[in-house]
Amino acid sequence: MLRKLSITALLIMAASSASAYPPADKQATFYEGLQNYQKVFEYTAPDTDESMVLGEIKHQNLVRKTLAPWYEGSVNAAIAQYRKEASTVTRNSLKSFLREQLKKPSATVDLLQVRAYEVVASAAKTSRYYASGRAVSQKDIDQYTLLILKHELFGRFEESGKAITVSDAHAQFVPSDEAITNDLAGKANTASDQKTSSMIIPANSPVYVLGQMEDVPEYSPETDSWLLIWRPECGIKFVRSSHVALLDAKETASYQSMAEKSLYMATSDRVKVRQAFRQPVDLMRTTLLVSDEQNYYMAVADEDSFEEAPAATNKPRLLKGNLVQVTPKVKDRGELLINHLQKTPVTFTFNNYLAQLHRTTFSTPLRARKHVNIPFGWGDAVIGADNFHGQDVSNFVRKVMLPFGLSLPRHSKDQIDEGLETQRIYDSTSTGESDSDSLYAALVKHCMPGRFVSFGPGSQAACLGSLTVEELQSLDPKAAEDAKRSGIEYDEEVPLIAMSPVGLNASGTWYITGLTGIYPVFKSAPYNAWITRSQLFIFSYFKKPALSPRGDEL
Repeated sequence: MLRKLSITALLIMAASSASAYPPADKQATFYEGLQNYQKVFEYTAPDTDESMVLGEIKHQNLVRKTLAPWYEGSVNAAIAQYRKEASTVTRNSLKSFLREQLKKPSATVDLLQVRAYEVVASAAKTSRYYASGRAVSQKDIDQYTLLILKHELFGRFEESGKAITVSDAHAQFVPSDEAITNDLAGKANTASDQKTSSMIIPANSPVYVLGQMEDVPEYSPETDSWLLIWRPECGIKFVRSSHVALLDAKETASYQSMAEKSLYMATSDRVKVRQAFRQPVDLMRTTLLVSDEQNYYMAVADEDSFEEAPAATNKPRLLKGNLVQVTPKVKDRGELLINHLQKTPVTFTFNNYLAQLHRTTFSTPLRARKHVNIPFGWGDAVIGADNFHGQDVSNFVRKVMLPFGLSLPRHSKDQIDEGLETQRIYDSTSTGESDSDSLYAALVKHCMPGRFVSFGPGSQAACLGSLTVEELQSLDPKAAEDAKRSGIEYDEEVPLIAMSPVGLNASGTWYITGLTGIYPVFKSAPYNAWITRSQLFIFSYFKKPALSPRGDEL
C-alpha cells in the first residue's frame, strides 16, 4: 500500500505571506522593477563580453559527491564521524529507555543509532506542532525513538546498502508523514518554520541505506517502511522506501561509469522525460541524468519486483530498479533543451552565470514575458495547494553553484566557511569594523558578480554589483525613494544582491517574505538594512577574482 508523503497539509501560500511582517518592518521589501538580471547587469557590469570567464571553481566535486554514497571510503568515513559526534551521555539514557520499554535486563545501543536519534530530537520536541495543529507529544517522540533503537543499522559499508532514488524524496529529520513546525497559531509559518524536511533529494541520485525501519508492519516494506539514508550534502536523514530502489551490480557499475564521464543536470524545472510505456515525468531542478553521449538514462522502479534479502541479514528489502533510456523535452515551445539540461561542469562565463541566476530565481524561462519568482520554503518545502517547491537561503546558493561543478553543503554556515576558506575577500571580524557606515562602504566596494556575501550566521546572498540612486530610479522608483529614506545620497551607490530571504526584524524574530529575488541593501532600518547586523563577510568559490563593479577586470 503506497502512502503519499504529505509534507505540508494546510500550507500558506508564500506569495501572500509577506504580511507576516510587522507593518513597521520593511525588511526584504520586494521591488518588481529590479527583477531582471539582464537589466541589472547592464548597469553593474556594462560592456562585458558574454563569453568572458568570471572564474574557475577551486574544488570541482560534483561527480565525487554524487557518487559518494557508493564509495566504501566515503561511507565508512561518514559513519565514523557520526559515531564520533554522538553523545555517550545520550547513549546511556537511551539504554535505560530501551530497557524500560522492552522490559529486558540489558540493551545495546550503537553510537550510530544515537546520532540518528539526535537528528530526530533536533526537530521533534514537545514544544512543536504537526501541520494539522496537533501538538507533538512525548509519546510521539518515544515512538520515533523506539523505531530507531529496535532496528539494526549497518555499522560499516556493505554493498547491499548501495541504492538510488527513483522519485524525488524529502530528506527528513523525523520519520513522520506529517510536517513538524513551530506553533502555527502564533507567528510561525509552515513554509519558513517546518522542521521535518531538510531538502529534496532529486530522482536518480545515489544514496546509501544505513537501515530499514518498519513503523507499520502490515504494510509492504518495499514501499512503506522508513529508510535511514546518507548523502554527503544532507547527512543522515529519513526517506520513505517508495522513493528508493536497488540496481543490480552491472547497472550500478554502468551508472557510475557514465556519471564519471558524462553527467547532465536539469538546471530549470522546465524539463520532462519520456520513458517507454510510462507517463512523462517532470524533472526537479538539479536532477541528474547520466549519458553514454548518445542517450540519457535514469533509474526507475519495477513495482512488481523487489530484491529478496538473504536470511539472517539486515539487507534492505526494496523495489528492484532498472536503468532505462529516457528522452528529455522542454515544456515550453521555442526553448532549447541545451539551455535547460546541461552537461556539467558548465563553464563559469558571464552569460552562463546570468542564466543560472535567472533559473534559480524564477520558475519561468529567461525569455518569458513576465518572470515568476520562486517562493521561499525552508528546506525545499512544498508551498501552497499546487505542490510548488520553494527554497531557502542555502538551497538557493547551492542550486546556483551546482551546474558549475561545485556541490556545496546544505547549511549556510558550512557554505560560508567553504567560501571564506577558498577566497576570503572581506571579513569584518578581521578588520575590526562593525559600524554600519564602514560595513556599507565595504559592501559597495566589493559587491560584484561572481562573489557572495553573508551578514552573519544563516544569511547568504549572491553579489550583483552596485547602482547609483539615479540608476536605481530608472529601474524601480520606489526602491530609489526607499534608498533616500534610509539615508543614501543621490550620488551614492546601492549594492544589489540575489537571495531567498526570510528577513530579520529588530527583536531577532524570523518572518517569511515569500520570494527569491533581487534585493537592494540600504543603510538603515526599517528598509532592507541587513548591513546593521554588525558582521559582513564577502567571499568567492573561485580560484581567480570576478569582475569589478563597473565591468573592468581586477
